[in-house]
Amino acid sequence: MGYYTMYSLQARKVENKEQFESIVQALKDMELYGEGCYGVFMESTYFEDSNEATFSAYDECRWYDHDYDMMKLCKMFPNVIFKLSGEGEEREDMWRKYFHNGEIEECRAQVTFAKPVWIEWDE
Repeated sequence: MGYYTMYSLQARKVENKEQFESIVQALKDMELYGEGCYGVFMESTYFEDSNEATFSAYDECRWYDHDYDMMKLCKMFPNVIFKLSGEGEEREDMWRKYFHNGEIEECRAQVTFAKPVWIEWDE
C-alpha cells in the first residue's frame, strides 16, 4: 500500500530559460518528471519576468526519497531556491520544505481558527 502525498514545487532565482530547461531535464533524468504515471511532476512553467518556475504534480503519489532527491537537485543548481509543498493523506499533514545549496528547512502547517466576529463564544 503506502502513504500518498500531493506535491508541488516552486523555484526562485532561476537565471534564464536555459537553466529552467536544465532543471526540467534533471528532473526527467531522476525520473521525477513526465506524463502519466511516470514521475511526480508533469507540467512546468517558467516566468521570465520574475525568474521563477512552478512544477505541477500529475496526481498524489508515494515519493519517500523526496528529501534525498531534492538535496541532489539543489546541489546541481546552487543558486536556485526550491520550495517543495506536500499535502498528505492525513488531515493535518501539510508542510513546505525549502532547499538551497545543500541546505534544507522544513515548515509544518499550523492550523488555527479565527474567533467569531458577531457571535460571542468564550473559549
